[in-house]
Amino acid sequence: MRNHRALNLAAYEEGAEEYMRVTCDYWERTPKAHRTLEYFLASLSPASRILDLGSGGGRDAAIFRARGHDPLCLDFSPAMIRIAHSEGLQGIVMDIEHLGFRAESFDAVWAYASLLHVPSASLPSVLREIAKILKPHGSFLLSVVRGEGEEIRDSARLKAKRYFALWPPNELRAELRAAGFKTLWYQYPQGNFIDILSRKL
Repeated sequence: MRNHRALNLAAYEEGAEEYMRVTCDYWERTPKAHRTLEYFLASLSPASRILDLGSGGGRDAAIFRARGHDPLCLDFSPAMIRIAHSEGLQGIVMDIEHLGFRAESFDAVWAYASLLHVPSASLPSVLREIAKILKPHGSFLLSVVRGEGEEIRDSARLKAKRYFALWPPNELRAELRAAGFKTLWYQYPQGNFIDILSRKL
């Protein structure tokens, strides 16, 4: 969809503070999803360099830092990165679909509810780029919405419309294999979401 970036960017720029407010306790109120966070953390070596891809204001990066890791927040919303900076986190404004890092820059990549905004036709190339910037055997966690096709959804939290790409789980795991990842674990944490932990081969 041609204007998916503009649609989502407007939603997150205008609603950054509210979005952080209503999602700050996500892990506490969603115990099954919290298992995803713990599985990811258990897969890491000490002091891992983690790219928090689509970080928002750094909710998850703050957890990684507290656990002794070295996270970098990345989001295409300057408002979100300003929030991350206000929390003392490293953060840069960058488009997920056009990553600009050297090969093997990170020990792990965390993409929780962010790649669901990437059109299905673009996701394979994004996955290959993620594989490139990961070190050998690096961990990769992604969370997307199960289904087929694409949707424009209203958001009560942001009071704005956002673009979503939906994925059948088998097709998503096949794309991960094609990009050079081995699925280690997955679960359906809530609603139509699927979380997949994989490792770069």
